[in-house]
Amino acid sequence: MFMLDIFKSEWVKVVPAGLEKPSGRINFPMNIVENQIWIFGGYTNGFFLNDMYNFDLNTNIWTKVNIVGETPGARSGMTGHTFGERIIYTGGCNTTINQCYNEEWMFDRRTYEFKLIYQSQFQANDKSV
Repeated sequence: MFMLDIFKSEWVKVVPAGLEKPSGRINFPMNIVENQIWIFGGYTNGFFLNDMYNFDLNTNIWTKVNIVGETPGARSGMTGHTFGERIIYTGGCNTTINQCYNEEWMFDRRTYEFKLIYQSQFQANDKSV
């Protein structure tokens, strides 16, 4: 993992402390809120994911988030937008089940809960995705 030192204009290797860390993945949203990086879902080695981790920029420690209640289905390619204490996740696809999602989920960083806030009656199921 590398971070850009904007004052020195150079990349710095960051070695996370602790044993917990997310698996390598692609096509996932990453949001920076205060001094934490939040990642959700993505794709790795033939599997779509719906796990969540945060990385504390002060301690260099990854923590797996224990989500309370319902969780969005496994997917990659969604977007994540920060809104105060919440992160809004939109869309994404899981081609294993031939499903693209036309929905929005809100994650509350205080309660670790997801809430479905929008779902269209139309769901894209195009095999070419």
